[in-house]
Amino acid sequence: MDKTSLEFLVEASKILNSTLDVRTLVGLVYDLIIAAVGCETCSLGRLGEKGEKIHVLLGFGNSSPDISRLIVEETRGVMGEVVRTRKPLVLNDPGQVSEYEDAIDRAFKVKKQNALAVPLMRGGEVIGALEAINKQKGDFTARDREMLMALSEQIAIALDNARLYGRVTREIKERELLYEVGGRISSSLDLNEVLVLILNSLRKLVDFNAAGIYLVDPETTDIMALTVRGYDPDMESRVELKFGKGVVGWVAKNVEPVIIDDVSKDTRYLNARDETRSEIVVPLVAAGKIVGVLNLESDDLEAFDEEALYLLNTFGSQAALTIERAKLHLEILEKRRLEGEIELARRIQKTFLPAALPEIPGYDLSAMNLPSEEVSGDYYDVIDVAAGQWGIVIADVFGKGIPASLVMAAFRASLLAEIRNNYAITTIMSKVNRLMWESVEPERCVTACYGVLDADARVLTYSNAGHFYPMVIGRGGVKRLTKGGMLLGAVEDLHYGEERLHLEQGDLILFFTDGLTEAMDRQGEAFGEERLIELGQSVIDLPCSDIVKRIYHDIVNFADGKLIDDFTLLVIKVR
Repeated sequence: MDKTSLEFLVEASKILNSTLDVRTLVGLVYDLIIAAVGCETCSLGRLGEKGEKIHVLLGFGNSSPDISRLIVEETRGVMGEVVRTRKPLVLNDPGQVSEYEDAIDRAFKVKKQNALAVPLMRGGEVIGALEAINKQKGDFTARDREMLMALSEQIAIALDNARLYGRVTREIKERELLYEVGGRISSSLDLNEVLVLILNSLRKLVDFNAAGIYLVDPETTDIMALTVRGYDPDMESRVELKFGKGVVGWVAKNVEPVIIDDVSKDTRYLNARDETRSEIVVPLVAAGKIVGVLNLESDDLEAFDEEALYLLNTFGSQAALTIERAKLHLEILEKRRLEGEIELARRIQKTFLPAALPEIPGYDLSAMNLPSEEVSGDYYDVIDVAAGQWGIVIADVFGKGIPASLVMAAFRASLLAEIRNNYAITTIMSKVNRLMWESVEPERCVTACYGVLDADARVLTYSNAGHFYPMVIGRGGVKRLTKGGMLLGAVEDLHYGEERLHLEQGDLILFFTDGLTEAMDRQGEAFGEERLIELGQSVIDLPCSDIVKRIYHDIVNFADGKLIDDFTLLVIKVR
């Protein structure tokens, strides 16, 4: 290989290593292939995860989401041939070219005069192919083949690195998203609302064109469509759901997930939607029993893979628990609840909250806790840690009512135990998180903010575990207490940060739960953090007891007297 070719390959390596974004990389590949062999255009394909079909990344110089849906069979076309044989292919005769027509050729209808294709190899395995089309001057030569083979090695490495980076990045985002949507779907006890939240949340995890959630009764073998989206209502009524029949019925009976790359080739598929090409169905299992089935359908072939299955299985576990919880809540409402148990829970919970706030020299304190149901999932306290040292805590459990209050009892006990052990704040939060992870269900996570006030030094050291940011409102502005980490109980081992704040005379500290900022007016607009800040600034000179009353009064008026969530507020002011 001559010096000019070697210099080109060195420069190409630098260019290909300049990005890990696949879309950007494909554009660079196009320019390099054109420059390397002097062709008019080119195509690039990558084998799918299952290694059976070539997914087009670049077709005749075009790349877009629509292009990526093009699939070439491994046994068809120029790229299919080089993937199958693992050898380069040179076609300088138009008659030969026409014999290798594939899906890309049919899609773009470009007149091919000649073509040069080489396999993309990585670690001794074929991962795809690239094709140079229509040499601008003359025929493709042995030098062109040598150049394209050398360039393909660098392209294969770059594509593999981009895919690995994309996978790792996607997994991190998906993990974060699972926690987010898990919390979202666990935020309601209304079954219909939960089902809508589940389908809305699914959109963030997996792409689909139609979806259905079905309730399964394993004792009666009844299957009932709870909610569906994307189907023709007339077609739905003609599809009979039976235990063991159809893909949904099969999954309900066997309690096993199913991925169907092509529904036309699966005899179990019952046609409820003419556009559907592929399908994924997973069982929803809670406490070892199937409670429902989640079905997603796509207009594209092979739309779902093992990664989608993992996400749906993980999400399905949360959804099953949420559905069961919502069903249980409906049953409780139907039975009007046993008044004696509720009253007992209310009495017990009263013991969790301070009967009166302590008097701290140099500070004014006041608080309010009003449950939206019989009992609250919120908690606050001011704890005598040591001489002049006061522990300040506010917390909120996902959900409402008795279940949330029981989880809060576990959180309170864990927190007090760790405080008594004299650990640092970050250690306390990490240990409480571990205890919550071990002792409560995944959908019962807790958000909390715990800090220690050094009254004499006017220093507040705190750590926030996923809670709505408490705020310090002072003459100089507003400081939000953001330092900390994730909510408690979601992940086994977590480290939490902390921050020290020096307080000034007149500073007003607001600790609150989402019942304040998420209170809504008749138009569905939330009260919001900014209104709370403005309200705090307007009443900063009042005594804390009056500040609490004023905030409660304004929020209740804003919500037209209807607070749908627990209302908890703790106010501390530096005198």
